Amino acid sequence: TVKATDMQGYRISSSSSPPNPTRSPNKKWRSVQDLTALSWSYFHQELWPEEEFDTSLSYRLKSMEIVNLNQRLRLALDMLMEYRSCLKETLKRERDDENF
Repeated sequence: TVKATDMQGYRISSSSSPPNPTRSPNKKWRSVQDLTALSWSYFHQELWPEEEFDTSLSYRLKSMEIVNLNQRLRLALDMLMEYRSCLKETLKRERDDENF
């Protein structure tokens, strides 16, 4: 799996304090390893439809240059927001075509 073969080389300090369960008891906490695997999974080629290949390719290439987990997650968010905007436009056009 991705998590098992991750070669990022990060370490989690045992001195870091665990999340405070009284502050947000329903929140699921993820490890750095989980977040790293998720950040790479957003850029997986099979996740995106073929017609979005060019857009996702540019984001995937940018993700290869990023070593910081937060920056890679931010790039994934930007990519998803752009894709969402495209989907909204497509749906709006289809609704408008149906009304005519």
